[in-house]
Amino acid sequence: MRRFVLLLLAALAFLGAVVVFLGQVLSPGRLRVHLGGILVIASGEVWGGDVVILDGELVVQGEVEGNVVLVGGSVHAAGRIGGDIVSLGGDVVLQGPAEVEGSVVALGTNLRRAAGANVRGDILEGLWIRSGWVAPGEDRPASPGLHLGLMLFALWVVLVVCLFLAGGLRTLWPRRSRVMVETLRRQLFPCLGLGFAGTVFLAVFLPLLMFLLLVSLIGVFLIPVLLLLVGLLYLMGLAVCGLALGETLAGRGAGPSWLPVAVGPLILVPLAVVPALTIPWLGPAWAALLASAGLGALVLSRLGTMEVAPVRT
Repeated sequence: MRRFVLLLLAALAFLGAVVVFLGQVLSPGRLRVHLGGILVIASGEVWGGDVVILDGELVVQGEVEGNVVLVGGSVHAAGRIGGDIVSLGGDVVLQGPAEVEGSVVALGTNLRRAAGANVRGDILEGLWIRSGWVAPGEDRPASPGLHLGLMLFALWVVLVVCLFLAGGLRTLWPRRSRVMVETLRRQLFPCLGLGFAGTVFLAVFLPLLMFLLLVSLIGVFLIPVLLLLVGLLYLMGLAVCGLALGETLAGRGAGPSWLPVAVGPLILVPLAVVPALTIPWLGPAWAALLASAGLGALVLSRLGTMEVAPVRT
């Protein structure tokens, strides 16, 4: 098992090194990475490329011609940004004279925009998309009804996918799914620890990989596929946890075969999705923690091929 994990980490590290190399070859000198502290683009200064801020602060009084990516950092812009702003877990403050030629994506972050600040693209704040170009004083957020509707739609989509995955596992691979569930039950803390370690790794590695794919140009079409695969991976982990919960509550063999498959996800998915969409930071962390336990069970059981103990059928 240890060898499998080491090989997986080595493969991801190699992929990251290749992407960094491609990004630097295809756009040499255009990427500026700043870790911690404050980076100031002074008035009259022009940076002709992209900027990545890792747990730091960017102050733009002059001009950044490329994109700005923030991972746990913040940006205070009073000048011009020629590309997009992508913020994961930081603050985006657009002051009065600020102008963003692209779009603003703010996930798990606070977005504040003065009346005179203009965004020519779209604004994606959490799950809410709204038109970016506004005249001064016309920054109107979406209505609470729209927020509630989008949240219910997201809940419904995740629930349907988890039910489909749980039902597919139990129908197509009944023994493997039971091995995964037994692994989660009997080795809960190892599963949780392994899944959490993978989640922390992805939280650091995935945003950088996405940005470097964007910079390298040739990989821009891989970003939606990458996000889809990661999302399905976590939904699979949530489905495994739902199966375990369903068997615990409904009992194995105590009723219709579909009952554990339905009961677990119906309870677990709202407990994961609703906090993730309504509580900043803690909500997504809670949802990731729930799914991480299932991911750990997938890895420890080697996708259900390695039993921790004889499994009842």
